Amino acid sequence: MKQKMILYFFVFFTFFNLYGSEIYKNKEIGGSVENLIFYYGGVSYLKNYSAIFINPAGIVDESKSWVYFSHCNWIMDFKMESLNAGYSLNKFFTLGFYMNYFYTTKFSEIDKFGDVVGNINYYEIESGILSSINLKSFNFGINFKFLNRNITENNSSFNIDIGLKIPVILKRLSIGVNIKNMLSGNYKTGNRVERIKLENIYGISYKLSPNFAILFGSNFTSQNSFGLNLKLGKKFETYFGYNLGDRNYWGIGLSYNVGMDKDKRVIDIGFSQITKVKDDFDTILKIGFLYEI
Repeated sequence: MKQKMILYFFVFFTFFNLYGSEIYKNKEIGGSVENLIFYYGGVSYLKNYSAIFINPAGIVDESKSWVYFSHCNWIMDFKMESLNAGYSLNKFFTLGFYMNYFYTTKFSEIDKFGDVVGNINYYEIESGILSSINLKSFNFGINFKFLNRNITENNSSFNIDIGLKIPVILKRLSIGVNIKNMLSGNYKTGNRVERIKLENIYGISYKLSPNFAILFGSNFTSQNSFGLNLKLGKKFETYFGYNLGDRNYWGIGLSYNVGMDKDKRVIDIGFSQITKVKDDFDTILKIGFLYEI
């Protein structure tokens, strides 16, 4: 009965909330290289440390604990440091935590005459506390997230994401849903007021073989994401993604496991080239380090 109530809840929000969020966008690519490359395409596919940003329901997969750190660099001197960790209580329940620090020192403060009078220390810090539970027929997850932004003054907001991940057809096919920013409202940034809107992200992935998967994800309003994941033996894993919408870009990534056997100590690196984006970001380079317990 509880499982049916959760599914009905997701169906309700699907029909009544087809919006795009105005903020939290830069942090979507926080975390792993996979998250950067696949973007919305990972909502039904990514696990553990990668899923922590795109779908909280995925962090319970594989029943492992981890610590992951990444550095992300835009060529226009925007940077992001990202840390996330998860603790698996058992194969049915996992807790997670993350923090993204997005910043630059290149913004200039200009007076009414057009003269530069100083620099603005711009940064955004997003942190979240997540939990995910395996209900056998599907996974359910929730993310309590906090955003602190400083441009000309300091502002904070609180929001909630909830996620669903359903494995079907011998677990080769997976369906994912993430309802983001459930507490829609206004967010003040200096003299501007930005709208925080609900956003529904849907995804589907299929494993053609144990080592090869195809992915698709979309919010059906502003972004569509496609991805391919190929494992090359026990050590290497490659990613390719293409995204259409507000952020048009392609990306490639590579992971290398320096651990032994099933022990994972991963170093990964990704590159993304943006061809169309409202924020004028262009080339992104990311490197990450995983320690799995």
